[in-house]
Amino acid sequence: MKYTKKELIKILKQLNLSYVSKSFIDGNENLPSSSTFVRAFGSWSGALESADLNVGRITGRPQDIEIEVSKQAIDIINGELLGDGSLYLSGSYRSNACFSHSTANFHYGQYLYDKLNKLNVPLLPSETLPARNSSKPQFRTRTKTNKYWTKLWSKWYINGQKCVPRDLILTKESCLHWYLGDGYLEKAVKFSTCNFSIEDISFLVGLLGHCGFKASANKRSGGYYVIRIFKKDSFDFLEWIGDCPTKRYEHKWRL
Repeated sequence: MKYTKKELIKILKQLNLSYVSKSFIDGNENLPSSSTFVRAFGSWSGALESADLNVGRITGRPQDIEIEVSKQAIDIINGELLGDGSLYLSGSYRSNACFSHSTANFHYGQYLYDKLNKLNVPLLPSETLPARNSSKPQFRTRTKTNKYWTKLWSKWYINGQKCVPRDLILTKESCLHWYLGDGYLEKAVKFSTCNFSIEDISFLVGLLGHCGFKASANKRSGGYYVIRIFKKDSFDFLEWIGDCPTKRYEHKWRL
């Protein structure tokens, strides 16, 4: 496919990064290759300058080998990303992303950290983030940066906005962590979905249907949507994902 210079500049700017590396571009199958930019602008630096991006930043750019992540670990990560988990890509300091999760429930934070650690996911030491404003201290789990997380970031974020990848498959493990993170009981199993578009929410409703649980998207008075699993299927859903694995979330199983 041929691109005009204007189209290529728009692509770079839509990434919403201060610096973009060739390795990041070539690692994202949804973007034109770096050689396409070089042919259009004469050099990679020329492409970055045309898009008003930083040029020549090298310090801090990791060149590590892509890690391998087990299916169970990625199911856990996917479940957390449906909730409060995030993938961060800081173009100012590094070309690769990391996964991060913070929670005020220290029991759950430690449980998640230990579970990922046992699955050999490369983690940084856990942290306690101080309370800010009216919030509580947070237990943070964070991975080391790696090109694996960068590729995952390119699937979960479009123009900096989190979205649900259309190749996502819900499993018992991913649903357990989705429910632990953003699920709650209100006469039936429900999920907060404030960060997602109605198209993403409808897609998730369909995925739950494929798992055998009838669900719907319900609009609240504040204009946001929640996903509700029908009450009869809520019993089956909780039985399917298993018993609550961590303290202080047992109330989510008392249907």
